[in-house]
Amino acid sequence: MQTDTSWSRRKAVLERLRESERRLITEATVPEECARISPGGMGWSILQTVEHVRLSDREHLSCYQDASEAKTAVDSASERRIQIFADRADARYESPENVLPTGRFACLAEALDAFRRQRQSIAAVVESGGDELHRKLVKHSITDMDGYQLFLFIAAHSNRHSLQIQEVKASTAYQTMSKQRIRG
Repeated sequence: MQTDTSWSRRKAVLERLRESERRLITEATVPEECARISPGGMGWSILQTVEHVRLSDREHLSCYQDASEAKTAVDSASERRIQIFADRADARYESPENVLPTGRFACLAEALDAFRRQRQSIAAVVESGGDELHRKLVKHSITDMDGYQLFLFIAAHSNRHSLQIQEVKASTAYQTMSKQRIRG
């Protein structure tokens, strides 16, 4: 049975997911030739960043679907750790091998379309989740979390990478290409 509290919390999660989706799409919507610019060093291009977020979303959804039932409530401090994670100034994290960008998408439009479709799948699970969201225990490298917290994490992860895209756009390499494109 679904409670009013459950529904209001799911609505809040859905809004965070939708807002993070809009934010990433807005930041990543750039000319195709600019989408492949890497800021140098170990930094990812915008296309690579979108690919990573889409792969991570898929992996997180799979983790939720495979999660066991929580025997006890998950520490509520997990939500604070999730919000701290979203801040790129906090720390750098190594991505697992299975969510590293490898050029799976031919172009930015294809990557953004795959990202949108993945978010639709995630939203469908949240909408139909009922009280089950809190009953799942998801083991994650950042922190153990319940399903509700995992979906908050998905939104925070996307927001973190929206900030990364802003960093790419502020890079010298990106700025140079943008100016050349305008002059060209």
